[in-house]
Amino acid sequence: MQNRSWKLEDAQKVANEFPYTFHKPSKEVVSQLKAENQAKLIFEFESDDPEAPRAERMWVEITEVKNGMFSGYLDNDPNYIKDLKHKDPIEFRECHIIDTDLDDPVPSITDKYIKRCFVTNNILYEGKSVGYLYREDPDHGNRMNGQISHNIGESTFSA
Repeated sequence: MQNRSWKLEDAQKVANEFPYTFHKPSKEVVSQLKAENQAKLIFEFESDDPEAPRAERMWVEITEVKNGMFSGYLDNDPNYIKDLKHKDPIEFRECHIIDTDLDDPVPSITDKYIKRCFVTNNILYEGKSVGYLYREDPDHGNRMNGQISHNIGESTFSA
């Protein structure tokens, strides 16, 4: 058996790491999936092409659900993955699903936050304080940018 160039990303790990910005369908909607429904998965791959993304998100038509395993076939034509074709068989688990063709009865926490603001990485990951808040349009949210604060005597300024 030849090794394949791709693997399915564990979307549950991504959702756990980025709960406010990465949508993962609820267990309630996933439990409703059956043959003829569709699930979107992330197919990770490596490429020598510098223009290639690290993954392709594609739909799988479900043909069977049994003991927590989903079987189906790829319902897309990959752009970059050469050893994967439309209608190829795919097996996956709930942890791989990033979207479904069903309406999710459980509101996603990402809906609450995704349209509100853009925050730079130095705030999210480096612990910097908010340097300024910029409002573009009340309907489109805010942008927060972290600045490096310097203390000189008793005064503080942002660089």
